[in-house]
Amino acid sequence: MSETIAAISTAPGEAGIGVVRISGDKSESLMRRLMKKCPEEIEPRHAYFGKIVRDSGDPSSEVIDEAILLYMKFPASYTGEDMLEIQAHGSNVSLKNILAAILGSGIDGVRMAEPGEFTKRAFLNGRIDLSGAEAVMDLIHSQNEMTIALKELTDLENPKSVKQLKDWLSEQGFEVESLGKKEVSKLIPTAPAELRKVLELRQMSAKSSVKKYTAMQNMMCADGR
Repeated sequence: MSETIAAISTAPGEAGIGVVRISGDKSESLMRRLMKKCPEEIEPRHAYFGKIVRDSGDPSSEVIDEAILLYMKFPASYTGEDMLEIQAHGSNVSLKNILAAILGSGIDGVRMAEPGEFTKRAFLNGRIDLSGAEAVMDLIHSQNEMTIALKELTDLENPKSVKQLKDWLSEQGFEVESLGKKEVSKLIPTAPAELRKVLELRQMSAKSSVKKYTAMQNMMCADGR
């Protein structure tokens, strides 16, 4: 597996933080390319705060976003490879621009990850067993199914978008201030029957996202790998 893969790892929609994940032996090179004033010595598992640009070697390169960058050295990572996590603002535009900068970096052997490929690499590298890989993939598939169901019910392009879903509910005559988990739990019993299913799916989708993250965290070894 000589290719380095990259993808947006957080679900679509507005959020405080969004994550772009990279796995492969070009992870460190990409950090140096994308991070303005990247330190000469990169300490694994140290959180670095900095500006993300398309080319750190070009002083005129436009700043895409400010982010926290976390480099993990082989084999102490989820995939068992060198990894880089870029934790930026949760804007879809920002995350897509960061991903575009990675894929357009000019560094050979960097490509978009296939669905489930990070987990596949973790399994092939012995980081997780088959049951662990299946657990993560089941959660991913369940999220996809819930997104499809929400699209069918609302006809929204991105039903995971807080703004889009709030606007849609408003159009149905159901005003909401927040779609946080606690707020949705309170809204479900009072919502009209035709909107209750949408809110229930929203709640289930949020819970499965947490379970996916927890499942990945639980696969960490005692030595932190």
